[in-house]
Amino acid sequence: MHNAPGLEIAYRSEAHRHLPHVVKFSGGRSSGLLLFALLANGQLDPKRGDLIIFNNTSAEHLRTYAFVAECKKQAEQIGDIPFFLTEFQTYETAREGFWRRTRSWRLVKPYLWRSNRPLGMRYRGEIFEEAIAINTRLPNRYQRLCTDHLKVQVTRQMLSEWFSGGPVTRRLGHYHATSQVTDSELLRAYQGTSLTKDELLEYARFLKTCALHRPAQDYAHYTDVPRVAVDSLQAQALNGVVPMSGAQAVPYVALLGLRADEPVRVGNVLGRSQEDGAVPYFPLYDAGITSEAVQEYWDGQTWDLQLDSRYSNCVFCFMKGIRTLRAIAQDPKSSAQGASQLDWWMQLEEKYQRTVDEVLDGERTGRRSRFGFFGKNARHTYANLMDLEPDEVPLRELPCHCSD
Repeated sequence: MHNAPGLEIAYRSEAHRHLPHVVKFSGGRSSGLLLFALLANGQLDPKRGDLIIFNNTSAEHLRTYAFVAECKKQAEQIGDIPFFLTEFQTYETAREGFWRRTRSWRLVKPYLWRSNRPLGMRYRGEIFEEAIAINTRLPNRYQRLCTDHLKVQVTRQMLSEWFSGGPVTRRLGHYHATSQVTDSELLRAYQGTSLTKDELLEYARFLKTCALHRPAQDYAHYTDVPRVAVDSLQAQALNGVVPMSGAQAVPYVALLGLRADEPVRVGNVLGRSQEDGAVPYFPLYDAGITSEAVQEYWDGQTWDLQLDSRYSNCVFCFMKGIRTLRAIAQDPKSSAQGASQLDWWMQLEEKYQRTVDEVLDGERTGRRSRFGFFGKNARHTYANLMDLEPDEVPLRELPCHCSD
């Protein structure tokens, strides 16, 4: 990589300079420029416990995965900072006297999953569906559980183990060869829900195809950079983890690739209370770097993402807006496997949308409410996306801001 702009972290407190730094790599051009500029300007240090994290949702475009893999390769060759690829996963465990599924994460390698390469990145929507199934509802514009579970919580749990300084992740789950969660235990775990027994068992059907446990994983198998344990972080560890929430949460600098032409997004992040010890910084924003400068940088490289910004994050994410989704569906580049196809989103919405009795002020109204990707009783669904008349397509669209 060459021609990276000058970039320094404008610390708001001198104490922040000594905290571990975490580059939250989204898989796009802006976060790519942020990463290589930080490396070129010596802003990352493995001795602090610094690292780079990409959270795979399994719903990205195949070209995004190729870009992520190349960024990891190049970054680890340039610097001594480990670059990890992570995924959400669930596993079975016994708690409070009965078996259930619980949420966790795993490390993966920089190639696509195959049956003979099971450590690779999932890319056919499996991880996305697993999060939906354990939550028994679809994410939507107002409750983005996908962002929370697939990115925020995965990062928090990963850092909790990484900061403890151990060479491997903990093994989680039972040692049985088959699922231990019975139908009665499943119903008990979700007691109080508005779903019927049959609806709950439909969610469980997919979960029974998911991993039963999370194996211990050696960090050295997922990065080419040697492990550097930080004494001050290890001192805070208990049973292989450090606290990442509450008053004892380990503070760290979170480096985000938001640009100078995204002041609202920066303000949103700075304005909300952090649920962990993250201290957010935006070096591109502070340096006045805009989308034009980002594109100019990548135009000068020998390789690039090979996708326009419409394809950023999950290909057909409901946050992108109806007009953008229709344009993507009509673009030949969207013809890829799994979640890069409109049909996948259509089938997922049909499978998991919920229809329940409407309740207002504690009383049933006699009406039914449908909850899909676009919210409660929304006019739009993935099934009718391409059948809308011109006057049915909204003129204004919400921005797709997963990090907000």
